[in-house]
Amino acid sequence: DLSDGPVTVQEFMEVKSALVASEAKRQQLMKVNNNLSDELRIMQKKLQTLQSENSSLRRQATASACQVQTGSDHKDTASHSSLKRRPSARGSRPMSMYETGSGQKPYLPMGEASHPEESRTRLQPFPTHASRLEKQNSTPESDYDNTACDPEPDDTGSTRKGRQRSMLWQGDGLLPDTAEPHSVPSPTLPSTEDVIRKTEQITKNIQELLRAAQENKHDSYIPCSERIHVAVTEMAALFPKKPKSDTVRTSLRLLTSSAYRLQSECRKALPGDSSLPTDVQLVTQQVIQCAYDIAKAAKQLVTITTKENSS
Repeated sequence: DLSDGPVTVQEFMEVKSALVASEAKRQQLMKVNNNLSDELRIMQKKLQTLQSENSSLRRQATASACQVQTGSDHKDTASHSSLKRRPSARGSRPMSMYETGSGQKPYLPMGEASHPEESRTRLQPFPTHASRLEKQNSTPESDYDNTACDPEPDDTGSTRKGRQRSMLWQGDGLLPDTAEPHSVPSPTLPSTEDVIRKTEQITKNIQELLRAAQENKHDSYIPCSERIHVAVTEMAALFPKKPKSDTVRTSLRLLTSSAYRLQSECRKALPGDSSLPTDVQLVTQQVIQCAYDIAKAAKQLVTITTKENSS
């Protein structure tokens, strides 16, 4: 029996070569695993930064909305009190009520006498937006100076939404043709709160995907990528199909294309391929890169929307 004989030098060298090759393969896999772990940690730090920035932007937007609502309430009280006092002072000082209520004098030349001007203010509230456009760039509070004088429910609802809803009225054609050109693109952007809310959904789903990658749960890639794709689609639906801003178009293109690419990469992790242990490492790298691109695009859209809505 040959098994009972001594081990030849050739057999010993073959076994030794196989052991060396196995050790080299093991070292290579450990190195790849360490690299993936480093990339996962970097991605998690970036996601935490994105979450903190989103929370900060949400607090700023909420504080701004509260300030706007408080300012409009004060103006509404001043306007109604001026209308109550106006009949008794109709002949003596027709201009003082508007000077004390809002300080906006360009409204007065609309009528020569106090009585026609008063009826125009009560019966036709929409032309008051023309003076709002004239003061729009110089004084941030001018968007709400005249809306409090309008007793209609629609105008009251618009004051609660702030500047953005009033800009939507401009886009609907309710204003005269004298509107400034730069006010047209603003109605196309969604509210900052909606964009931040969708971004938080995307970030939450990306975190689940990264946890699955860190725990080598490759079968969870596809469900996570589908949830990310749904959240991305909902966020993209907030924006117009053809936005006027090149920056918005670029960010939306990066957002949607990265979501599609993420789904494609996650499908490659399905079992059935003989080279799966090697391919999964590469797939994980591509998945992390796609997730990073999605988070980056979402952050850009939050920044753009916040900047445009606050200007």
